[in-house]
Amino acid sequence: MRGLNTDWSASAPTRMSYLGSGVYKYSIQLAASAQQFKVADAGWTDGTNCGATAPVAVGAPLTLKCAGPGNDNIAFTVPSAGFYDFSLNATTTTAPVLTVSGP
Repeated sequence: MRGLNTDWSASAPTRMSYLGSGVYKYSIQLAASAQQFKVADAGWTDGTNCGATAPVAVGAPLTLKCAGPGNDNIAFTVPSAGFYDFSLNATTTTAPVLTVSGP
């Protein structure tokens, strides 16, 4: 998860945990704010640099694009302060699905 709380690094605290069967999860406490982020590897490699032209909303699955045009930063308006879970279903690696859940 690159960019949440303006942390664009690929450090250990920003990495998603692998749950198995192509599913990853990341949890973070966020303040109510406008955020931008991407799901990407340390090298921003085409094919694993995932984004979207549409924003993500809590509870609404969003299919990401991981190569070429359309893999922009993902906009997320955090509606209220609290812990948020970012779940990525990457069983279809060319079109992984991101779902955000939270308070």
